[in-house]
Amino acid sequence: MEKLNLKDRKILHQLDIDSRQSFRSIGRKVGLSKDVVSERVKNLHERGIITRFYTSCDFSKLGLIPLRFYFKYQYTSPTKKKEIIDHFVNCKYSTVVASLEGSYDLMILILVKNINDINSFWKKTLNDFGDFFAERVFSVYTEDHRYRSSFLLDEEDDRTKIPHLGLGEKVEFDNLD
Repeated sequence: MEKLNLKDRKILHQLDIDSRQSFRSIGRKVGLSKDVVSERVKNLHERGIITRFYTSCDFSKLGLIPLRFYFKYQYTSPTKKKEIIDHFVNCKYSTVVASLEGSYDLMILILVKNINDINSFWKKTLNDFGDFFAERVFSVYTEDHRYRSSFLLDEEDDRTKIPHLGLGEKVEFDNLD
């Protein structure tokens, strides 16, 4: 495991709290100039400590309903598993397709504007692959909270909830957005 100094851990902590804040803002909070913060973030990225940057959306504010599906395989070969995964990857509603280890083998996150949008796809899924699922679990994803990574600073465990997804009011947006 690679050792990080306190300043790098403080920068990571600030990025975890709000990755949209400026390097100047982060610098004020950690006691460094914006140029030094920029250089350290670049270095963390080059070292593979920061591996990617991503946008975290509250899809409910876009008028979308997130649906989760969990599957446990049965009677499948590697070829059949690939076929099942490709089926979900190619679905226009899929946003996450993840292979799992543990209670379930596969998780799918689907986004729809209307619950009826998924009906024909779900019927085709069951018709084509239903026999290959020992278990199927479905849920409407209504709320999600993240917790700050206070372990970066060797401080008391800060379990401050950060709302991530909820049933918020829809926000209007145009094609440019």
